[in-house]
Amino acid sequence: MRLPLLALLLTLAAGASSQDTPEGWVLLWEENFDARDAAFDARWDIGTHTFDGNEAQFVEDNVVVEDGLLTLRLTPEAAGSRLYSGAELRTDNQTGFFTYGRFEARMKAARGSGVISSLFTFRYDPWQEIDIEFKGRDTRAMQANIFYNRPGDNAPYEVPPFPRDSPLAYDAADEFHVYAFEWEPGIIRWFVDGEQVLESQDPAQVPYLPQQIMMNIWNTNLSWAGPLDPGALPTEAQYDWVRVYRRENAGLVFDTFDDGDVSNVFTFSETEGGIGVGPYADANGVPDRALNVGIDPAGTGGYAGVVLAGAPGTVDASGASALTFKLRPGVQASNLPLTLEINLHEDTNGNGTYEGALEDEYQATYQVTGGSGFTDVSIPLSAFTDDNSVFQGTNDGFDYSRLLEVVVAIVGPTGPGYSLSFDEITFAPGSATAGEAQPLAPEAEVRVYPNPTSGAATVAFRLAQASEVTVDVVDLLGRRVATVARGARVAGAVRLDMPTGSLAPGVYLVRVQTETGVSATRFSVVR
Repeated sequence: MRLPLLALLLTLAAGASSQDTPEGWVLLWEENFDARDAAFDARWDIGTHTFDGNEAQFVEDNVVVEDGLLTLRLTPEAAGSRLYSGAELRTDNQTGFFTYGRFEARMKAARGSGVISSLFTFRYDPWQEIDIEFKGRDTRAMQANIFYNRPGDNAPYEVPPFPRDSPLAYDAADEFHVYAFEWEPGIIRWFVDGEQVLESQDPAQVPYLPQQIMMNIWNTNLSWAGPLDPGALPTEAQYDWVRVYRRENAGLVFDTFDDGDVSNVFTFSETEGGIGVGPYADANGVPDRALNVGIDPAGTGGYAGVVLAGAPGTVDASGASALTFKLRPGVQASNLPLTLEINLHEDTNGNGTYEGALEDEYQATYQVTGGSGFTDVSIPLSAFTDDNSVFQGTNDGFDYSRLLEVVVAIVGPTGPGYSLSFDEITFAPGSATAGEAQPLAPEAEVRVYPNPTSGAATVAFRLAQASEVTVDVVDLLGRRVATVARGARVAGAVRLDMPTGSLAPGVYLVRVQTETGVSATRFSVVR
């Protein structure tokens, strides 16, 4: 599934804040309810539905933005099939999803027996939800709740020991206070005015899928909140602001594959063995899922791989310093050396499609060294360079604020069939580190210039140490069509003349094999 990251909403709202940023967190998204304008309508969807146990129908007129406040009203007027009219506001149904973070609001609860006012995150199919709720019959307590289901289940399952109440030293319907929850893998913490009051108990039953932010007001005769008191209406809940924070150095999550949907993953160059998402448990025993890609070298050409699309539209990765992910290479010794080309595509015109003639592709190479489990790997964004081997692009620098796709190409796959598993693809801030599967060192990266070329070209790379070196030209069917050089080389810069007169117009691969590994890059011949 396209993991929505609110890429269109990742803005820090202007103006001074009345609440300090919590320690260890960075403000990601903010709504101050300044106006009900086009920008507001692009960020939010207004509910017009109802649900079992709700005695009210949500109506648009009961959502009011005025004087810097959001007011959600519950009134005694009938609407639809219900006797009462409530209100609900949720972040946009397409772009308004978050995964993990600190969610908080400065709000005032609604009073009245049977009345519920709230701040929560929610998704359906599977149903997962994290709640802050106020029961209007006793607004001197905040209720916390968790709903958890695995894919395929949508039961209203509340995770024990929830729901739980946290007593308050004041009446939440009389004055504004700040309520928050921190949602992280395996744990949820609830806060009142910055002080922690509750915490989840079961790491295996913490929601892990992207959710929308929601606020609503409704009434019910259900025993946990009722009895319903019609005389308490009209009543209202008010919100001064809503904020979302991410952990410092947590990065921008591009995809986690936790929902099991691979509709945004596309294979190319006859990748065999298919793609899918399978379960595993992380180091803490928390259930997780990863993307599994099957490769059959006998059925591929010079390349095989996958295209990973991010959020609808583009992702703003402009504050990142590295692309990080988890990699599990299910390879044998005969599959090595194995080089991945990691390509980033921009979408500067915002049409949702990479257009090679008008937009740039940046590329870095990455060498897989084997291993049986997942390793944490990282490629500094400084290692990505403009790649004109297939499309010329505009060559005006990569716009990381409009990142569209991450493309993983497997260069010249060999040996028996194998699989590669990917998880937690993230654009991380701060300094980059790598695990066992190291990116090729900058001195091993290969460049061809001019590229494209219509005549002679130069192959350039740098050796960290003396080595036997073979430099071949390979076509996209994996066939060696020329050998540029073979023999011993001393450490340092290497530049080789590469005649192209015998090559037909098209795209080729220059592959540099040393005693420590292989590096490769593409180039184009034009006439």
